[in-house]
Amino acid sequence: MTRIEIRSVEWNGEARMALESAAAHDTTGGFETLQDIEKQGALFEATVEGEPVLYYVLSVNHHTSGNEGVILAASGSKPGSDLTATVLPMIENQFVNCRAVMLQTRRRGLVKKLAAQGYRIDGYIMRKTLNVSSN
Repeated sequence: MTRIEIRSVEWNGEARMALESAAAHDTTGGFETLQDIEKQGALFEATVEGEPVLYYVLSVNHHTSGNEGVILAASGSKPGSDLTATVLPMIENQFVNCRAVMLQTRRRGLVKKLAAQGYRIDGYIMRKTLNVSSN
């Protein structure tokens, strides 16, 4: 049996480098940076047999109708392993007192994997670049 562990960690160079690689899949049009994400959530590390395989950042949106867990960023891999299938359920369990979990992605393959785990598309992000001059 494979031993998977999750722990809260301090921001470090290895985590930053891993999460910077996720910038290629940015869903904010370049508005949100890793520095912004560092201020918004808590950093976690998932290890398989003691080897770091995933770094991710979690936050919670507090709404009148209930709390919603948010996966702000995630990046990692383990050859021959499906981290979405193995680690995502553990991440979801971290959201105590949350009615839902949400994340944004532009990776079509991840959308399919998430749908197989009960996630659904709740909308689309529409963005238009404006010509704004600085005063």
